[in-house]
Amino acid sequence: MARTGGRRRGGDPARRDRRGRRAAETVFSRGHRRVAFLGGTEHEAATVRRLAGFFAAADAAGVPRSELTVEFGHYDISSGYELTRESVRRARPTAIVAGNDRMALGAFFALAEAGISVPDDMSVVGYDDQPDLAAELRPALSTVALPHYEMGIRAGSLLAAGTVAPSTGETLLDCPLVERASVSVPR
Repeated sequence: MARTGGRRRGGDPARRDRRGRRAAETVFSRGHRRVAFLGGTEHEAATVRRLAGFFAAADAAGVPRSELTVEFGHYDISSGYELTRESVRRARPTAIVAGNDRMALGAFFALAEAGISVPDDMSVVGYDDQPDLAAELRPALSTVALPHYEMGIRAGSLLAAGTVAPSTGETLLDCPLVERASVSVPR
């Protein structure tokens, strides 16, 4: 789910958790249990919500949290690279849920350097469906798309109408999973 509107909190927590859940569901649904979550700064709103969705997907799949790895950094390529190197060294997950596509690119670099093949040895899923990045990676990155155009239309409509978002301060839009070639079953 993508958010437009203010910073007030409220509303249905389960609905807000879906923002990060879809990316994680794609790896858990294929049987991965040792999964690493690579997020941005620990208390950043996007990280908090994506992590909540990650845990909700793990819980729904019956994956104990003891099998999960959570790493925090920044939403950039170098963080994805460093956090992946650390996760592989410590826990050797079979899948990575990256907080955004730039972090996923860093994960691709670290995995290639370690001789780990995506998706044969490790699955990777991102978030954002960034143009000129997600579809261009080899293998192409499975990712959750942020509906930027729809977010702009909705925000513009709210402003033009002189209204605000519902009492939660948020308007939620669906963020579809774009399945490409970076996720497979664990080996």
